[in-house]
Amino acid sequence: MRIFFKFSTIVLISMAIVLTIGSYLKGMMQPYEVKQDSGSAFVSSVLTQIDAAQIIDYRREQMKALSAHS
Repeated sequence: MRIFFKFSTIVLISMAIVLTIGSYLKGMMQPYEVKQDSGSAFVSSVLTQIDAAQIIDYRREQMKALSAHS
């Protein structure tokens, strides 16, 4: 059970990293004429990072609770 939680945490973190890098690259790839669009891509990448941090904190709390029970 504990291995599953560790694995799912790793998957969540890697997905968040991929999403962040992907939205950042999408902002970079677009031509410079669309300046406000790259700005919104940056904002969405920051929001993705915040979401990832919240997910990681939540997983940490779950792990603490699990280790306290066992």
